[in-house]
Amino acid sequence: MSCLRKCPRCGEHSFEKLNTYSHCAGCLYFEDYWGSPETDFYNALKTLEELDEAGLSHEVQDEPIVESDDQQFENTLKGA
Repeated sequence: MSCLRKCPRCGEHSFEKLNTYSHCAGCLYFEDYWGSPETDFYNALKTLEELDEAGLSHEVQDEPIVESDDQQFENTLKGA
């Protein structure tokens, strides 16, 4: 859902605020609310450093979390 508001750049009442971005039809000012992949990567690195400092493990599990199709089939046969 959109809503027209006062533009922070030109002051006209033509600033459309949306969920993912906002733009002004009068002066073409826009605000983008999506994160960039580079920013997300550095935020993930920062989180990993914080986990290390707190002594919490962030290691990848060696065993698969989800059973493979073969394992599910074997477990189905055992239960039958």
